[in-house]
Amino acid sequence: MLINMVLDLHIISKKSLAWIILILALAGCSPQPNSLDRKVFKAYRQCERQSNYVIDFATLLPYDWDTLYYFSGKWELDDIIDTLEIPLNAISYSDVGPKVFFMRQGHVVYQTGWFPYPPDRCPKHIYFDTKDNEFAVAKYDAKFKVAKEGDLYRLTPLF
Repeated sequence: MLINMVLDLHIISKKSLAWIILILALAGCSPQPNSLDRKVFKAYRQCERQSNYVIDFATLLPYDWDTLYYFSGKWELDDIIDTLEIPLNAISYSDVGPKVFFMRQGHVVYQTGWFPYPPDRCPKHIYFDTKDNEFAVAKYDAKFKVAKEGDLYRLTPLF
């Protein structure tokens, strides 16, 4: 009887482990848009009939921030840390893909990044259409023209 109980627990553990692995695998296959993406999607849907829709990050975002920093995927974390003058533990994203940081008086208020997916497997998200590998813009100058291209939302800086 004790052997049967041990075997039953062993089987339950394997089943639980299999479910956990399956859930993690499925979650990894369908990346979800981040908070910034969702705010842009919502704002665009409200005004998508306009041909030249401009989004103003100063009114779109609820964070108390003063400067937006954008870094292309060409930037390494060490260089971002040096530029922003923040500690390493203030960054929660990997060393690949573009990133944005909303700062308030030198502190990170909100940050997000995007993994550089191949074009044919790219999930719905926003991207910054700029030739610059980085830029910084004050809150009240952070205006972008938005254009929807399939599942991608192109943000072109207007500053």
